[in-house]
Amino acid sequence: MTGAPDSAYSTSSRPRKYAVTFILCYCNFVVGSCVSFMNPLVLDFSYKFDTSVDQVSRVFTVTQISYLVSALL
Repeated sequence: MTGAPDSAYSTSSRPRKYAVTFILCYCNFVVGSCVSFMNPLVLDFSYKFDTSVDQVSRVFTVTQISYLVSALL
């Protein structure tokens, strides 16, 4: 007995591990796609909301910083 707690993931079957890995990769791909599609919309949003590109860019900057901080936590 080593005293270390058993991980639920280490006792899972191989197909379950593959499924979890695939789901995590898919979720990261979807988030990355959403982020890459949002950046070209800066010009459209600035026109739609009748504001400058700088103001709209600040919103995207705050969004990206929030995403980065939440990923690091």
